[in-house]
Amino acid sequence: LSWESSDATVAIIDQDTAVSETLSVGATEFTASLGGVRSNVAELTVNELVILSVTITPERVTWPLGLTQQFMAEGLLSDGSSIDISSNVSWESQSPETVQLVDESGVFQGVALGSSMITASLDNGHVSENQALFIVEHRELTSFTVNSQNGEDALPVGKKVQFVALASFTDGESYDVSGFSQVHWQSSNPSIATVTQSGEVTGVSIGQATITAYTDYANASGQKYIQINEAEIEAIVVQPVDQNRIISETETQQYEAFARYTDGSTEANIENDAAFSWSVETHILGDPFTDPPEVSIDQNGLLTFVDTARFPGFGLVHGTYNGLNSQTPVQLPY
Repeated sequence: LSWESSDATVAIIDQDTAVSETLSVGATEFTASLGGVRSNVAELTVNELVILSVTITPERVTWPLGLTQQFMAEGLLSDGSSIDISSNVSWESQSPETVQLVDESGVFQGVALGSSMITASLDNGHVSENQALFIVEHRELTSFTVNSQNGEDALPVGKKVQFVALASFTDGESYDVSGFSQVHWQSSNPSIATVTQSGEVTGVSIGQATITAYTDYANASGQKYIQINEAEIEAIVVQPVDQNRIISETETQQYEAFARYTDGSTEANIENDAAFSWSVETHILGDPFTDPPEVSIDQNGLLTFVDTARFPGFGLVHGTYNGLNSQTPVQLPY
């Protein structure tokens, strides 16, 4: 029994399971045939994806008076996948005197003590299946601190690091408010280090800068010093000098290596450094008990094939430099 789709750009059908898979909008016809006899035609029309339901996350938040919350709306599509539709829905607070919408993408702010239910709806009439609860409580800010995510005091040029603004309150709770709309970030010297409004710091040039976060909420601020050092090697790459050459038994292949720095620059010929080392491993795809061919690479990066393999296989040329590793495959002659 064989199956056929009249338009394989619209849908295909599995020959073993007879399960169809839709690929694009349109129409196609499926038929089955056996021994020269064809079946009747089964028509399939593939329509545009539609949103079946809307779900809000998070479902419950509790914030001190004045802080904001970004809610997300997720749409379930007719093909079973989900997408973020936060900017495509209409958001509403059932008690706007307590919780107000401050950004059409789903950002709400507690403006009075109490609570409110949050809903989201689409123009086609779909309303979120769940409602989110926003509770506003009275708490006083006790501290507002700024630190790098992993405690870094220095980073090389070109490297990025996330800074965190932490707000602590009288109930003992602390919250990461780095990306809140009431939190603003600033660098004392943007030519040394820049900072985004979510707190991501990038080293620009060698020097020192102070990163400050201040908040409209309670007029609090915090800061942290950062040292920017020269760019560092973050990766190495090994490759054949002639990448298009096909080699055979007893021939050689020259390999080279270069370093990639955090600022995007590169340095060639690092294989000449005494700290660099080469190695090679081989793998046979046929008989696992067959000895692999003899392949060697010297410390100058010259790969030599001494003999051939009885089965297809591949090798991996490795380069190691100051704790960094790179590898590239090589076809084994057989």
